Amino acid sequence: MKKFKNDIILIIVLIILSLIIYFIYNSINKKDELFCKIYENQELKYEIKLDHSEDIIIEDDEIKIIIEINEDYVLVKESNCKDKICVNQGKITKGGQIITCLPNKIYIKLEGKGADVYL
Repeated sequence: MKKFKNDIILIIVLIILSLIIYFIYNSINKKDELFCKIYENQELKYEIKLDHSEDIIIEDDEIKIIIEINEDYVLVKESNCKDKICVNQGKITKGGQIITCLPNKIYIKLEGKGADVYL
């Protein structure tokens, strides 16, 4: 009977330890909620949560820029500017990172509550 009680106590302790490890693992690997903010001529045009994939096309007489928004990153796929620095910059993935296209006056910034800040 005493061995049975010890087995039950051991099982309860193992369950509690497993739950603690599970919650610690989930809190460490929690994905931060990020938003992509796109400014044109210093005016906020789009604010998009990074929870899906879509392409944003900003186009008028002088500007054509295609921005790819994904769950994990944002990048400029195509731009009609001459230098293509915005396209060559690649993906941004963390809060505080930016992409700028000076010729087209476009500014893209990732922001998020609790996000890793990249400076």
